Amino acid sequence: MHPNFAERLFTELHRQPAREVLRWPAARPGAAPTSVSGAALLARVLAWQQALEAGGPVPVGAPVLLARPGSPELVAALLAVLGLGAVPVLPPAGATASTIYHLLKAERIRLAVVGPATRRRLGWLGPLLGCRCVAAAEPAEYKCLNTSTKIPELRLVSPAQAALLSHSSGSVSGRPAAVRRSHQVLQAQHEALRLQFPPWVGQRDFPLFPNVILHNLAVGALSIVPDLPGGGLPQLDPARLVAQLAAERVETLTGNVFYFQKLLLHLARHPATFPAVRALGVGGSPVPERLLAELRGCFPGATCHVIYGASEAEP
Repeated sequence: MHPNFAERLFTELHRQPAREVLRWPAARPGAAPTSVSGAALLARVLAWQQALEAGGPVPVGAPVLLARPGSPELVAALLAVLGLGAVPVLPPAGATASTIYHLLKAERIRLAVVGPATRRRLGWLGPLLGCRCVAAAEPAEYKCLNTSTKIPELRLVSPAQAALLSHSSGSVSGRPAAVRRSHQVLQAQHEALRLQFPPWVGQRDFPLFPNVILHNLAVGALSIVPDLPGGGLPQLDPARLVAQLAAERVETLTGNVFYFQKLLLHLARHPATFPAVRALGVGGSPVPERLLAELRGCFPGATCHVIYGASEAEP
């Protein structure tokens, strides 16, 4: 087994390049979602690796801030950094300029992934902070990339090296805490999920948590990303999510207590059931028994799993 967790992802994406792996909601309500195949995602990973190393090789183990909104480009940039042996750093949800500044200093970050517009507006600020801002030109359409067959760069790393730095929900400490997952932890987490929740051909998952998207890419499941305006829970519109669950024929989904409470409040006023859902995972904080009972009423065919304590229990 290659010690770099990205190897699992690149291998699976290359194995069936025409398969749809990401379906991202459009920013404008009613617009068609963006569909991304394995080949298209690999092509974008390559583009991001080239952009990241345009100014010189990225050192193995170097932290790289992913300072752009959720999108297929964010996923591609994360995989590009991972493949190069560097460490993707996801800022806390709702991070302010002050939060980003302190994160740059605390983690000694010298490289940041941003969008083209941000680079044009704020690129001058990076050198003042000792950080180079990198943006890759975005494709007009992802389907133009469906014939790509190249495999991105994959560098050797120590299994114990950090592979991802994200932030917890803050349900225990009251504020988001940095969570460092090594390559060996991501490998073990993936294996545990694969064994506990065996994937099937054509699985349609509705993941709220970013690490579940990585797992889905490694097993070939389709990630149908929840339609959250701005990518944040504070702007959650339960009506849009319920409509998406029905229209996309979702079979599995995960989320936190706040997320499911909002969905259930809406479903109490607008009753509906989702018999196609086979499994449901809820976590991020203590899960009330009443919430599980209400979820079983709306998802009658689903096995409900309580997921809690990943950031506290992992090595």
